[in-house]
Amino acid sequence: AWKRRAEAAFRAWADNPIECDAAGSMKFSQIQQAAFGSYLAYGEVLALFPYLQRANVRTRSKVKLIPPSRLADETSPLENVRMGVRVDNWGLPIGYRIRKRDSLSGYVGLDVVDIAARDRDGRPNIIHVKDPAIDSVRGISVFAPVIKTHRQVDQYFDANMTSALLQTIFAATMKTNIGSSGAAFEA
Repeated sequence: AWKRRAEAAFRAWADNPIECDAAGSMKFSQIQQAAFGSYLAYGEVLALFPYLQRANVRTRSKVKLIPPSRLADETSPLENVRMGVRVDNWGLPIGYRIRKRDSLSGYVGLDVVDIAARDRDGRPNIIHVKDPAIDSVRGISVFAPVIKTHRQVDQYFDANMTSALLQTIFAATMKTNIGSSGAAFEA
């Protein structure tokens, strides 16, 4: 009976955007889809877990995905900040340095806000999902290994296209005083 009630409560939360999404625009399944897209593009997922009270909304726990590119790319050994992630002496993430965003101009310079990884009760304020790696605090896109090869192939095709264009241009603009076209090509 408890299992049925718990699953029903979760479905009621997950299937209603105003219940699960801080922005009120996505169901939980859509949040998961967007998170997977972020993982493919950035190699990591970053989400805030605000606890919001709203009128006519039963639950307070919300999810707010934010692009991992907003995680400040700062490193400060004195503050134990590595690539925007504040860690303790053992490497446990205890905070995140997030760049603020202005709705008109996008990111505002180096204006950042520090967010604790957990609140005073131990509840997560933010979650950062990435592939596990030794002593790593940030993720790498799953497409990173193919980018170099893709770039090389792109450069190869660009070089071939440039060569073909140059040959066409020279063929179209070649002028000579030699009497026959055969003699001109031999020359």
